[in-house]
Amino acid sequence: MVPYLLVDQASADDPHAGTTDLDLALSISLLSSGSYKNLPALLKEAGFKPEPNLWKWRHTSGASIDLLIKTDKATKGDNKTKWLVPNELTALANEFVLLAERAPRGFSVLAGTYLDGGQCREVTVRVCAPAPFMALKAYALQNRKKPKDAYDLYYMMRHYGPGLGVLAREYAAILNRGPLAERKLAERGLSWLRQHYEELSSPGPAELVRFMGVRGAEADELRADAWGLGRQFVRGVESNLA
Repeated sequence: MVPYLLVDQASADDPHAGTTDLDLALSISLLSSGSYKNLPALLKEAGFKPEPNLWKWRHTSGASIDLLIKTDKATKGDNKTKWLVPNELTALANEFVLLAERAPRGFSVLAGTYLDGGQCREVTVRVCAPAPFMALKAYALQNRKKPKDAYDLYYMMRHYGPGLGVLAREYAAILNRGPLAERKLAERGLSWLRQHYEELSSPGPAELVRFMGVRGAEADELRADAWGLGRQFVRGVESNLA
């Protein structure tokens, strides 16, 4: 969903593939206020059912929502859960959510269709900014190894409106001027991106080809394009470091 919103679909030469899996980052600061106490009921009313972990909710259509939260002292490290509503709702702690909170972009969705077929009103959503998104997707590709993550990285590098050079400079700005915690996460993300695009056979190009389901010359061309973009992005970040 993030690349779909960050990239002007009208100007892109190919539309984003979209997604049926949505990651929602929740705020730790709202826990004590009880702001999430009605969320389980709202999700169920909308046709979602919780999986046993209680942080993943799946709709009858197959769409799913993962509830994520920033790591705190009680949830050091990844893959730990935090109760939002006792016995009803949890969130998966992930330290990279901190980067998602860095200057998020707001978008107004003027019209659309709910999963139950009804029409929705205008809503405003906040999504991860482009440069932090690159770090989050690098983390995802490193740990989940899903072909869709490689596709999202490629799509952002290929179609980001201001250009790949601007995207690299925005990433370097986190490393140069961001708070220490953000810089450390961005450094890890950049390290993974180096690995993901080190060779033509690295996960970035290879998983993209797998996601697109192409073979032969078309696969070779796509693999080379992804590898070239990835290398260009990494070099662009490195050349802008203070």
